[in-house]
Amino acid sequence: MAKLSELGVDFQHWCFACGQLNPGGMKLDFEVSRDRAEARYTAEQRHQGYDGLLHGGVVTALLDEAMGWAIFHQGIRRCTGLSPSRTSGSARATMTLIE
Repeated sequence: MAKLSELGVDFQHWCFACGQLNPGGMKLDFEVSRDRAEARYTAEQRHQGYDGLLHGGVVTALLDEAMGWAIFHQGIRRCTGLSPSRTSGSARATMTLIE
């Protein structure tokens, strides 16, 4: 696994998920290998939906970003057009998540 920031990927932009310039963003720094992408994210209280639970849109953004970086490392450049999702549990608004 290698960190994208160590591979020379520039994160000085406003992407909500991985950009370093967005003060309200998640500032994810992914580690990638041929078939996977992982990032550690500690949820913030301001990203909650129902009291104490991480908003589903934030969970979906994490999944979308992980999928994007997993294929980017393979030389595939795509963006999400449609992302239907179904969850089987909840994430607490202050827990650390690893994708």
